[in-house]
This record gives sequence, structure tokens and C-alpha cells, in this order.
Amino acid sequence: MSRVRKIVVAVCLAFLPALSHGQTCNVPARPQFAGHNFPLDNPPVSQPMTPVEAFPNLPNFNLPVFITYAPDGTNRLFVVEKIGRIWEFDNDPNTSTRNLFLDLIGIVDANASEMGLLGLAFDPHFTTNHYFYVNYTATGSACQGGVRCTKIARFTVPPATPNAADKTTELDLLEYQQPFDNHKAGMLAFGPDGFLWIAAGDGGSGGDPNGNAQNVNSLLGKLLRIDPSGDDFPNDPKRNYKIPPGNPYASGVGGAPEWWARGMRNPWRFSFDRLT
Repeated sequence: MSRVRKIVVAVCLAFLPALSHGQTCNVPARPQFAGHNFPLDNPPVSQPMTPVEAFPNLPNFNLPVFITYAPDGTNRLFVVEKIGRIWEFDNDPNTSTRNLFLDLIGIVDANASEMGLLGLAFDPHFTTNHYFYVNYTATGSACQGGVRCTKIARFTVPPATPNAADKTTELDLLEYQQPFDNHKAGMLAFGPDGFLWIAAGDGGSGGDPNGNAQNVNSLLGKLLRIDPSGDDFPNDPKRNYKIPPGNPYASGVGGAPEWWARGMRNPWRFSFDRLT
């Protein structure tokens, strides 16, 4: 299924409650997906669920927005707090100890509800290079041009202190300005292609007044894809990455080469299908 067809199908799904049986949002035929007709002829029956406190002995977290693990076989979990901290602890329901893995309070601008430390991704080669990446909003004084911005930055974990990153190792990979204080998205993840994918919101306000999401020259309102293993911009200290071949404007002609998909509102989280 093409990316265009997937987008059409997703939009159709969003409006299913208002459709009568058999309507398909002008999709010519019902595409087959995982053995089901789409839209679903017989939606699955929801099952009752009971919440369970996974780590009852840990202290409370302050505005947690994400949890992930390091690909190093240590079975540790990492919780991102919007205010600017990352905590590390053993994936054990009886654990009562957590370690402050990274503290960016005072660097991260979390003064609005959709700003702050928003994303975390570990390098696929973390066991050898000890790199991880974060997505956060920063104040104008820390941004190029003195304007509020989003930073995608890399940090290193010293082998001698595996439970604590070194804050002084920060390397800015990518930075883009933010016109308003909402719609920052924030997800980071490495895809099966080995590249770093970044969710960028449209920059905020209401109705995308600057038209960022459809502007091919803007990084806002996009799904970005970069290669942090190299540097195509050696003369620019704020762009420390390569452009993967296959991005729509990978050549740099006609639009920003970093983006993969456009027209996004506020893609807070995304994931890759582990089977396909």
C-alpha cells in the first residue's frame, strides 16, 4: 500500500463513527489489511482491563511522558520527565531504587504544557558507542538566533558510570525554531533502516497560521529522518548528521532534505511495526 493510500485510509478511520455501513471515504475498494476488510466489518470486542501498579516501591515521577529501555541486554528502564530529567532503574517489580540518569533542568524550557524534555532514543550501537539522543525545547538564549527552539541532541554514557550520563558531552545534532509554545510533538526512534526518526509538530497556535506543515522548506509539521552517524554539513555546528538517500528532497533542491513526510499537526508518538 502506498504512503498516500495509507494516509487516506487513516483519515477515513478517523471519521468512521459518522459513516454508514459500506461507505469508504471515496477509497475505490476496501483494502485488505492483516486479513481484515478496512473499514472493519466486525470491530473487535473490547475486553475489560484492570490497571496494575508496575513498580509500587519506586518514588513518584514528576510529569513522566515516556518510558523506554537501552538495547544493551541489561533489562533497565528509563523514564523521561517533561521537566528535564531522565531516571534509570531495574525492570524489577520489587525495585525501590532509581538513579538520576540525566538532569537537564535549567537547560530545558518546560514552561508551557507542550514544551519540555519530550523524547529519548538509544543508538542501535549503544553497547559500543554509548550514545543516546533526546528531543527538548530550549529557551531563546540557548538557541541559534535567540529564538525558542527544539533541539535534537546526543549525549554519551561513560562506561565507568553506566547509570549516569555525562551532561558535558552534549552535541547538538539538529535545531529548529519554534514560533509558539504548543505542538512540539517530541518522539524520537531509530527505524529498522538504522536512521533516526523525529516527530516535529507544526509549531503551534491554532490552525497552523504560518502554514508550516505544508511548507516543504520548513521542518515543522513533519516526520524527519536523519543519519546521525556522519556529517553532511561540516561548516554548520548546528547540523551534525547526514541526509539519508530516499528522503523526498535528499538532494537539497526544492525543499528541506531532512523531512520524510509532511502535513503533520502534532505527532506526539509513533512506532515501527516489529513484524513488518
